[in-house]
Amino acid sequence: MGEEIAGKASGGQGGVVMVMGVKKKKKKKKKKKKKKKKKKKKKKNDAKTQTRNEKKTRMTTRYEKNKKEKNSKKEKKNQE
Repeated sequence: MGEEIAGKASGGQGGVVMVMGVKKKKKKKKKKKKKKKKKKKKKKNDAKTQTRNEKKTRMTTRYEKNKKEKNSKKEKKNQE
């Protein structure tokens, strides 16, 4: 039993390996971890963001209104 005996004690995959008459368990391979999907952040709904959003909408409506007025003036000039 003092000699090196490197043979599987159990038939099949894995199991116990005999080395120098001492039973050693085989190490299992580690499985790869799956990457977690990132969660989308919820939009803040506090006062600061609300005021910012209101300001944006005000600016866009004003811009669109002015644009329409300019276009209507141009059309009137072209018709004359």
